[in-house]
Amino acid sequence: MKRFFIDNKYICILWILCLTALLIFTGHYSNILLDVGREVYYPQQILNGKLLYKDLFVIYGPFSYMWNALLYKLFGTNLMTLYLSGAVCSLGIVSGIYLIAKKFLSEFMSFALGFFTIVTGVCAFHLFNFTFPYSWGMLYGTLGFIYSVFFLIKYKQTDFSKYLYLSALLAGFSAVNKYDFIIYSVFLFIIAIFSKNLKIILNFITCFAIVPVISFGILFAQGLSIDNLIETGRMLHKITQSKTLEFFYKSQGVFFNRLVFEAWAVNFLKTAAGLLGLFLSCFIMNKNRAGGYIIAVISVIASYYLAGYKSFVFLIPLLFIFAITTYKELKNNIPLFVLVLSSIAVSVKSFWGLTPANYGNYYTAILLVSFFALLFTLVDKKYQKYAAIFMITVSISYLAAYSLQRSFLNSKISTKKGTIYTSQPYADATNELLKFLENKENTDMVIFPEGLLVNFLSKNSTPADDFYNSLIPLYSEAFTDEAFIKHFEKTKPVYIVFNNQSMKDYYFPYICQNYALQFCGYVNENYTKVKDIYNGLNYLIFQRNH
Repeated sequence: MKRFFIDNKYICILWILCLTALLIFTGHYSNILLDVGREVYYPQQILNGKLLYKDLFVIYGPFSYMWNALLYKLFGTNLMTLYLSGAVCSLGIVSGIYLIAKKFLSEFMSFALGFFTIVTGVCAFHLFNFTFPYSWGMLYGTLGFIYSVFFLIKYKQTDFSKYLYLSALLAGFSAVNKYDFIIYSVFLFIIAIFSKNLKIILNFITCFAIVPVISFGILFAQGLSIDNLIETGRMLHKITQSKTLEFFYKSQGVFFNRLVFEAWAVNFLKTAAGLLGLFLSCFIMNKNRAGGYIIAVISVIASYYLAGYKSFVFLIPLLFIFAITTYKELKNNIPLFVLVLSSIAVSVKSFWGLTPANYGNYYTAILLVSFFALLFTLVDKKYQKYAAIFMITVSISYLAAYSLQRSFLNSKISTKKGTIYTSQPYADATNELLKFLENKENTDMVIFPEGLLVNFLSKNSTPADDFYNSLIPLYSEAFTDEAFIKHFEKTKPVYIVFNNQSMKDYYFPYICQNYALQFCGYVNENYTKVKDIYNGLNYLIFQRNH
């Protein structure tokens, strides 16, 4: 054991740090209403016999919901089941980042990138984390992608086709979790084609298809039809055509925003200042040791205070340009070439605005591995130590910000279904709503814009609507208020609850004030307000008129 720790000290330290972060940060989140409720509620409904794409409206791949349903079956329908799954994924992703980085960089530099992954993934309090994410499909897909790239690199290093097949299997796993990984899968397929070996190509396709075929095969065996998938596709098409989605994607860096060039330039200068300062300190250290240390200290301080969630917003276009200008070097280093292209392929969604505060949190670490691996084919490797110090400093800056936020997320919501901590206004209001539901048996309740976590946590597992369980501005525009009214005329839920969760990222901030006015009018005509909960977060509870 001692020998193992000595030989693998950096990854062992990463495991210890990761486990420590998991113990401190898991269960503490700023958001308890948006997205996460769907992720905990749908697997429970699957166990109740509901079918994805037929009974449950789903915009992602099926695997994560089916897998989490299995976890519920084996370990209990409880938040802790998912927390433990998130912990396993966190350890897996951090280890994968370290192992890939170590193929191209020093152990210390690889450790620094692994530490960055822990901070941004495990310590994050927002939706885009590794322990209670907005989409478990994204988390599982990221885990699969990381090891798919790992085995793809081994394939290029050894030419053993078994590694390509493992890479294909994991790519298929990622794609059936979240469609974001399809572009990477296409890139992987092109690599298989370049083998010019029909057997390898066919085996690749077979391995890639295993998890998707099993996943959808189970659904079809349970009663899913092609018509159900066509209807889901039709609804997704409506979503993609909406103005609110365009606005949301511009705010998240998915679509072009004219302010992006300024953001790239400003943050490049701020980020480069600290890194180049450390490189300069290394350069002059032999000539003027005292001067080198002074510059290093100043650079570390600057890196700490200049770091922010936009620190690497420019990274994808920079890596893309860097790859083009170093094409000759990449041609002679195929494993690195594969790593860089894989990183770019998987992160296209965040091209215009990569940050650890949104979708980019699942790509930033692998992009940084690619960037530094490429950089140190051109720059003396002695500078890796200083690049590692830079990354650790930035990580500590993030950690300080996350720790401060964590101190405000200590208010408890706890039921037999598990415990979660959030801000006091959210906890107080939600606990009062859960108390209201305690003695309400054989009833159903929908919470808008979203709130499925409340349904999940409630004493009697208060059912929500399986299909129209979210009324964010995107769905109000894409599906229309008329569709919601028509649906609820049929289902007639006992309670409809509105909360004042801000939807400003979709342009319209508040339901019943800025959007969904027609639907809210329908509720006012057919329901009576029976309770108003206000503790910073507001829940308005309406009961159906008899």
